[in-house]
Amino acid sequence: MIFSGNKEKATGKTTAEKFSSRVLYVVATITAVIFGCFYMIGYDIPSDDDPQFKSPLLTDAVIILAILLIVTALAAMAFAIVREVKCRDRSTANANNIPSRRIAAITAAVTVACMSVSFVAGSAHPMFINGTQYTTTFWLKAADMFIITAILLIAIAIITVITQRIRYNKGK
Repeated sequence: MIFSGNKEKATGKTTAEKFSSRVLYVVATITAVIFGCFYMIGYDIPSDDDPQFKSPLLTDAVIILAILLIVTALAAMAFAIVREVKCRDRSTANANNIPSRRIAAITAAVTVACMSVSFVAGSAHPMFINGTQYTTTFWLKAADMFIITAILLIAIAIITVITQRIRYNKGK
């Protein structure tokens, strides 16, 4: 048998890449099953309050899944931040010639700046959703903040990847 360089076979431990791939597949499968059931089982049940609106049977399952995913993501984020702060070597800001400390600081600063600016710029106009008017200024602005920030950060990430790819190709 030819050695493929895979440390997993030699040590019997799963690599971080394999572990994250398995977690992704499990989460994607659970999400697909829950949303499939949500749309296929009892989706056309009229609401008790207003028969014009639908009250799907498995709405609680979707909400519980969303809450679990958010809590898990926040816990993983907190764990990663604590681990990074404890394990980081203070003497060097570069890891494998990558300015990791500067990248982390810029990412945190841009995220906080985007959230602050988008909260201030967010709309506070009342909204009608399913016949109910929502007028709480804080929550209207908070919803706009998350939507605008997500769009901006995704756009910045795409532009950064394209720019770095172009710079890398020019360097070759």
